Amino acid sequence: MTASDLRLCLLFAVFAACWPTMSFGAPPTPGGFLAQITMDTKPGRAIPATFMGIDLEPGRSSGILGSSEVGINTTYRKLVSNLTSYGSGPIIMRIGGDGTDHERWVRSATSFAEFAKATGAHFILGVNLGANDVGLAVDQTKTFVRQMPAHSLDAIEIGNEPYAFVHFGYRKPPYTFKQYFKEFDLWRAKILPLLPAGTRLAGPVWSHYSDLADAKPFLDAEHSYLYGFTFHVYATGGATCTSAIPLNALLRPEAASFGPSQVKSAVSLTHGYNLPFRLDELGAISSCAGYDGVSNTFGSALWAIDIMFEFANVGVDGINWYSSNLDLDSPFDFTVDIFATSNSFMNPAGKQHLKRVNPLYYAMLFFQAATGRQAHLLPVSVKTQENIKAWATMDGSGVPRLVVINKTSNSGSIRVDLSGFRTASIRRLTAPSISSKNGVTFAGQTMDGSTDGSLLGTRKLESLNSSSGVFNLPMGAYSAALVEFSH
Repeated sequence: MTASDLRLCLLFAVFAACWPTMSFGAPPTPGGFLAQITMDTKPGRAIPATFMGIDLEPGRSSGILGSSEVGINTTYRKLVSNLTSYGSGPIIMRIGGDGTDHERWVRSATSFAEFAKATGAHFILGVNLGANDVGLAVDQTKTFVRQMPAHSLDAIEIGNEPYAFVHFGYRKPPYTFKQYFKEFDLWRAKILPLLPAGTRLAGPVWSHYSDLADAKPFLDAEHSYLYGFTFHVYATGGATCTSAIPLNALLRPEAASFGPSQVKSAVSLTHGYNLPFRLDELGAISSCAGYDGVSNTFGSALWAIDIMFEFANVGVDGINWYSSNLDLDSPFDFTVDIFATSNSFMNPAGKQHLKRVNPLYYAMLFFQAATGRQAHLLPVSVKTQENIKAWATMDGSGVPRLVVINKTSNSGSIRVDLSGFRTASIRRLTAPSISSKNGVTFAGQTMDGSTDGSLLGTRKLESLNSSSGVFNLPMGAYSAALVEFSH
């Protein structure tokens, strides 16, 4: 994650300009009709099983993931395993960010290796470009390759967001794309011969939409050596930590649609080289480690579900939610009892305790439940004057699912037209209010009070019957529903 004064947030300017004037039509009578949804059961774009991922800063990763050397964090492993329980996986873990280019030492991969063995997770591991020392990057790569289990290391990622190198003092201005491309070539030439079969390079690790204009020359030069094209997106942010961000900023349609619209052409370009396009750093608020009252509230969960589908819909092959421990943008956080007296920020040791599970984590669970078992997107249309979104999928066994996201304070009925199916089961994502930080439930279960990463409470499914191919779905205010249909 880059310094906040460097992050350009075009979307926030849109919010500031349009906030007083944007409208979604007259509100319905509470309990009235909200929308009409029509589904088609012809499968479209596939959602990769490895779509879901987590992004960790290097300096906090080893101690939080834990290992046999510093204490195993079994709760973290359980939280990740929950995400693969719906028939998707493995989870892709990216270890990268600003810390990649700050670290001037060779980090042990023991915690990553043990985590991979325990959970089946795959890794993208960053090596230093900022130090301008290819020998350091080579030594880091050798350690990663030596310690990681076979087939668990998907890629070595070279550096992080090179546009910030001048700001951090890594390069003298001007630092141009031409210089960056030359350095990437050198690092690639030294690192690629060290990699085992199946492991490639990840890049270019950019984060400005304007940078994508240079995607073609990068791909022309490097495509045969790449695991995939990596890019970073945050929905909103600001130049300073005091920028006022409204509570429901993430619920505006642009918060979910703007980023996908900006990367769509680069995704298609990347696919033309038979490579995946991965957002290996994705978050809500770029500045100040998130924004209290926005990043960590239930509104972020409704936004997160929507933006994941938006990215999948334009062909993005995977995302990694930014999860630097104790940041408000993170899906969950841990505290550690004891820190090593030497080198503590590199290798914190001691017992880890689950401090909190943020609403974002429930969105991740919801998305996995909606897209598991080799899901494809289905065509779906929505007629509404409300801020309501719908997405549909079909799994590998032919089971259709519908996702409805109500981003308004209105409750009411959703008419769903789907012929040929007579019954449906519903799993709801709810919270006491849009500003809730706790009290979130998915299918009646919650992480509140969990100490080991297990969902607490009895799983609750609602049933729904059709009438002549029409389902009338009751929908609560500020909530999401996952509907699974059967004959």
